[in-house]
Amino acid sequence: MDKIQFRMSSAGRCPRALSAELLGYEAEAKPEWLETAANEGNWHEERLVSELEFVSDRQKELRLEYPSFILTGHIDGIFYQDDDVLKPQLLEIKSMSQFEFDRWMKGGFREFPQYLDQIACYFEATQLPECLYIVKNRSSGYIDKQIIKPMEGYFDTIISRLTEVASSVAEGKLFPAEFDIMSIECRRCEYKALCIPEPTELDIATKEQLDKAVEDIRLGNRLVAEGKEFYDRGKEILKNHTKASNLRKWKHNNLAILLVNVKENVTYPKETLLAKYGEQELADIAKVKEAYDYLRIDDLEAKED
Repeated sequence: MDKIQFRMSSAGRCPRALSAELLGYEAEAKPEWLETAANEGNWHEERLVSELEFVSDRQKELRLEYPSFILTGHIDGIFYQDDDVLKPQLLEIKSMSQFEFDRWMKGGFREFPQYLDQIACYFEATQLPECLYIVKNRSSGYIDKQIIKPMEGYFDTIISRLTEVASSVAEGKLFPAEFDIMSIECRRCEYKALCIPEPTELDIATKEQLDKAVEDIRLGNRLVAEGKEFYDRGKEILKNHTKASNLRKWKHNNLAILLVNVKENVTYPKETLLAKYGEQELADIAKVKEAYDYLRIDDLEAKED
C-alpha cells in the first residue's frame, strides 16, 4: 500500500481539511481570483530572483519519509551572499495583495502560521542554517526581507500532527476540528461545510424567514459600502476646501462643517503594563466590563483577496 503524501507547502494547513482532501470529500469551487493571484505570484517571484545574484537549486525537489507518510516539496532556491559558497541561505519568496501584506506586516508568521510550517519542513530537508525570507506587496512593490532561523523542536510538532492526520485517514475518518468564525483560514476553507453543516430540519415558514434575513443582510452590506464611498468622497472635498479657505467652522446648503483638531493622545498598552507590573499590582485600578452577547455575521460567499 502506497504511503500518504503531504506537500510541505500544506504541512501547516488545517488537519481536518488535509484529511478531507485525502479522503476524497467534495470541495467548494475555488474563487477565480485565486488562480490570478497564483499567476501574479509566479511572475513576481521570477522578477525578484532575477534581481538576486548567486541563486541556485531553483525548484529543487525535497523529500522526507516517515513510517506512515511522505513529505514532498520544492524550494524557491538557495541564495549565496557575495558569491560565498560557504554561506548558503534557503530562499523563500511570497507576494501578497495589499490586504494580505497588511496582515503580514502587522502579525508576520502569527497571521500566517502555515508559512512558518512550510519553512520548517524546508529547513529539515535541506539542513540549511537560515533562510532569506522575502515578502513583496504586489500593489505598492514594497519588499520586506527577513532572515529566519530554525526553531528547536518546532518541526517535531508538525510531524506529530501529520502522523495523527495520516492515522485518521488510514481509518477512513475525518480529523476532529471545529469551525472558528474568527479564523480567516476557516472562512476561506473549501471544506468548511464539513464543520458547519446547515440545519436539516426547517419548516417552510422558518426557511423563508431565514432566506429573507440573509438577503437583507447582504443588501444592507452593499448599501452601507456604497453609502460610505459617497460619504468619504464628499467629506474629502469639504475637508480640502475647509483647509484651503483657512476656515474652521462654516455652513453650506444647511450642512454645518467644523474642522476639529485632535490633540496628541498618550495610551498605555495593556500587554506592556502587564509585562512591567504584573496582574496583581494592577488589580486595584482595574475596571471590569460586564459580559455580554453579540451576533457576529460573516458572509462566507463574499470575495476575499
